[in-house]
This record gives sequence, structure tokens and C-alpha cells, in this order.
Amino acid sequence: MKSRRQAIIVLAVVVCGCTAAPSVEAPTISPVRGTSVPSLAPATPAPPITASPVGTAEATVTPPPGTVPPATPSAGPSVPPSLPVDPSAWVGPDLISERHYLMPSLAVDQDGHAHVAATLGHDIYYVTNSTGSWTRERISNAATDLRHIGPVIALDRDGSLGIAFTETCRACAGGVPDDILFSSGSSGSWSTPSRIAGGWAAALELVDGVVHLAYNDGNVEDLEDLNDQSRPLYGTNAGGSWASVPLANLGAISAMDVTVGSIQVVFSTWDHGQSDRNQLRMVSTAGISQPFADDDVPIAVGDNYYAVTFDADGRPHVVWSSSYYDGDVYRSSTARHLWRAANGWVNDELDEATQPSAIAVHDETRLHAVEEAWGLAETPDVVYWQHAGDGDEFKKLGCCVFENNSGDWATPTIAVDSLNRPHIFYGTAEGSWYAVGPDD
Repeated sequence: MKSRRQAIIVLAVVVCGCTAAPSVEAPTISPVRGTSVPSLAPATPAPPITASPVGTAEATVTPPPGTVPPATPSAGPSVPPSLPVDPSAWVGPDLISERHYLMPSLAVDQDGHAHVAATLGHDIYYVTNSTGSWTRERISNAATDLRHIGPVIALDRDGSLGIAFTETCRACAGGVPDDILFSSGSSGSWSTPSRIAGGWAAALELVDGVVHLAYNDGNVEDLEDLNDQSRPLYGTNAGGSWASVPLANLGAISAMDVTVGSIQVVFSTWDHGQSDRNQLRMVSTAGISQPFADDDVPIAVGDNYYAVTFDADGRPHVVWSSSYYDGDVYRSSTARHLWRAANGWVNDELDEATQPSAIAVHDETRLHAVEEAWGLAETPDVVYWQHAGDGDEFKKLGCCVFENNSGDWATPTIAVDSLNRPHIFYGTAEGSWYAVGPDD
């Protein structure tokens, strides 16, 4: 998808209130150059999250063909139920449901099980294969005039889960202020969603019960056009109550990485009325109670395609390419992979022109991506590709990416497990699909 679409949808780093949150000083931030950043002030605390689940576990989805039953516990790493014994083989793509799960967000646990949050109808659902077959649970129940969209899911180190999503008016135009809701739990037991902030959710992390959320709101001063209605923020409940801070006066969250003692946020920013001149920026802190440091990402993405992620060691990665029209065909220039090594930023040229929807990196030696390849088609194919030291590899997964009547897409999403295997979730006209790639 285009970077503009990625920028306007939910991308944020907010940390919402959770039980048993450690008492830590809330973060501060140095002003982004050319902006005036107010001091951090606690927001109204979110209502307490109760333990009562919203809905109950629903009927299991038909398991994909070729699956094996859960492995008997034994010494060594466990084998996920949906994966073959041979880690060098592809699993799927398998049609896991004829339903269209839209705007999916995917996390993979240490055993290789998939945890997906997505919109189905007007509500948020949790979908997983952690029990050996695909099951789903309703997380939210939107009022008749509201929709729940754009979920982001995160796994804590103890295996517990959190889902943040956006509540918006069904009949309202884009740009209307929305609410961000949060639910925590695990399979079979989810808390009632509660409001944590105003805006659009983008990125979520959980660390030892502390919630971190990156998000965008519409509180922009002196906007000059409709594209100026986005301001990136970071919020957390690490200090015992909910607090948030803007990262720039204008912009949109791209990605966030949170580990114990380290918070990094990449976002795009621009001058008023010049959203086609995006500059990627990154702020980071060595500790949750320390000020953020401001760091330029050495690439001006402009109005072009880009995708951002962090690898397992907290290094930021960006895939970027410019685009142009060749007759009636929308093409991209040769893409570049930008990442930060120990001695500075590395800017590599990729073998092919590409415009990924999402990227994932376990370590710097192998880049995974999923892409909506349009070509001459009215709807795009789903393509997986990887970039490693011996060149690029491409695999068409299916056709074509599904879009509903509200303009919501079953956009492909990707995550990597501890074995460096890519897990891919996406939707076509036939329903929702899942695939796992090899480890080499």
C-alpha cells in the first residue's frame, strides 16, 4: 500500500493501564526540532479493566488441510500444531475460514503459534491456532452506530495478550475524533474493552504487564489541508496512571519497539501543508524514566512507498521505493533496504522494485515482506518475498486481496518466529488464509 495510507491508519505507541504495572516514573521527551512539545501530563486514568470476558469462545474454524495434532510435550522446542516436522518446507497457504477477517494484526509466540486480531463485521475478533485447530473469540461488541476497526495485538513475555483497537462512527467521514479501546487476556478469558485514549491505534507492546501504545490523534494546530489531521503520540501506564506525550506537531506512527529499559519509535513528520514531503524520524530512550533522544532516519520518503519494522535485537529497518506511472501501470523504482547497524545506518539496494505492505526481520541477515502486487489487475495478488545475502526470492500466495463495501482491506500481514520462519495472514474473495515459510 502507499505510505500515505500506512501513515493515516492506526500507527501509534501508547501504553495503557494494566494491572500490576510497576511504579516507574513516566517518560519525558525532548522537543522534535521545529516543534513545540508540551510537557508530559497524566491523562484521565482509564477505567479499571475487569476480568469478565466479552462473549465466549465461538465455534472452531475448520483446520487447514495437512495439519498435524499437537505434539506430545518433550524436551527441546515444541512443534506448533500447524507446522510440519520439516522446517524447510512451506505450510500452506491454507484457507482457514470462509469469513473475511479485515485489517489483521499478527503476533507469533515462542512455540510458533499464531495470534491474530482482526475486524469481522463491526467487531474485533481474536483468532488463533494455539490449541491445534483454528478458533475465534469475539473481543468487542460495537453499538449499532459504531464500528471497531484497526486492531493491533501484542504478546507479553509470560504469554498473555493485549489488543488495542479504534472505535469509530459508522456514518462519519474520516478525520472525526475516535476512541482507542484496550482489552487484555488470553484464549477463553478477555477483559471488557475500556477506553485508554482518543485517536487511532497503531502499535502496541506489552512488557511485564505494562502497556505501551503508539497512536495518532487529530489535535493538530494550524492545519493547512486535510492531510494535516494526524499527530503522533506515545502513551504508557508505567507510572501507575495513564500518561501520553506528542512526538511531533504533525505526523504518523510507523513502528515501535519496547524492551526492558528501551523504547524506540519511528514516525513520519512533515511541515504544514506538505504531507507529500515526509521525513522519517526516530526517537529513543535508554530507560523508561529518561528523556527521549531525537535521531534522523537518513531517508526522505516523500509521498512514496515505505514499510518499517524492528528486528529481534531492536534495530530499525525500512524498505523504501519511489513510484511512478508507466502508461496505465503503476510501477515502483528499485527499492532500498535501510537499517541501523552498530556503526551507523546501512543503505542497501534490493534486487527488485517492490512496494511491501509489511516487513518483518528476525536478524539483519534476512528480510521478509508481503506485498500487494497490482500490475494490470483491478485487485492485487498477494506476494511474499525475502531478501538475504544470496539474493531475493519471490512466491505468489494467492489472488486477490479482499476489500469490503466500507473500503476495509484484508491486507496481508507478516511476523517471524524464533526460528526465522515467516508467518503470513491475509484475505481474498474466498476467505482468510494462513501460510508459514521455511527457515532458510
